[in-house]
Amino acid sequence: MLSEETPPPHPDHEYAALPPSLQDLLEEARKTIADQEILIAELQQQLFGVSNFQSDDKRISFYAGFPDYATFKAVFMALQPTAENMVGWSQAQRLKHTSGEVIRQGFSASKLSTMDQFFLLLL
Repeated sequence: MLSEETPPPHPDHEYAALPPSLQDLLEEARKTIADQEILIAELQQQLFGVSNFQSDDKRISFYAGFPDYATFKAVFMALQPTAENMVGWSQAQRLKHTSGEVIRQGFSASKLSTMDQFFLLLL
């Protein structure tokens, strides 16, 4: 007979322990969700993009070569209709070797916005 101070022979075979209550599991899940929401908010603030630089004309000038954010945005707006229909290099190579049956998707599957892609190109 085992006393309460004696550990079980193997932790996987502890049949006498009661499972956690549903309320405890719910509270633990809520705490995990809250922690994850905080982490997501922190990570979203750290995203790299032109929005981080739009209020600082010196940094826009340094990184993108435009005198200010308004000029950067004006150039982007002029190029945007063409940029949305562009095809990536690998996709162009695939289209070149097919009979044209592949539907062109452009950059629509990108994780970055078209404006952020343009900004990174300038960097």
